[in-house]
Amino acid sequence: MLACGTKECKNLLMSKTPPSKISPEAIEEYRKILARDPMSKIFATLSEAYRELGMHAQAEKVALDGIKRHPQYVSGYVALGRTLLDQNRFKEALPVLKKACEVDPQNLLAWHLAGTCNLQLNDSKEALRHFKMVLFLNPQSSSARKAVQKLETLTANEYEDDIFEMKYLSKSVAIPSKAPKGL
Repeated sequence: MLACGTKECKNLLMSKTPPSKISPEAIEEYRKILARDPMSKIFATLSEAYRELGMHAQAEKVALDGIKRHPQYVSGYVALGRTLLDQNRFKEALPVLKKACEVDPQNLLAWHLAGTCNLQLNDSKEALRHFKMVLFLNPQSSSARKAVQKLETLTANEYEDDIFEMKYLSKSVAIPSKAPKGL
């Protein structure tokens, strides 16, 4: 069995944290690939693996370094955004996730994470916008549908009361007393 290489990684693997989907062997292999080829896009996968293990500092560093080399690689932004979200660093995560949406406007995960981040920042209008985009891209998304329904209800109270007032039609509108001929 290969080790992750750092004392922190070994300690995490031996602790009683929930098991990761990523094996230590795979993490070691990702690290070797990245060491051999710093331009490899495996950085996003390695960052996600570190994140799953709770190694947020390493995940963040790997993602940031990779994004510098590959500024148009959406998976790097998503990996960094998820790492920041895991640490409740919502204000920092939001611009990263918005960048992911900009780089790949069809990335469902980026839109969903941006919506989630906006919810945490109590920005229901922006959350609604992001979840509507998820629903546009995937009309079958039940989680996005539920979020949109709830957020539309919640944001209704942000409008001026007069928008919901019942108003009489002006007197210039005539209401026919008889049905028009021919009907």
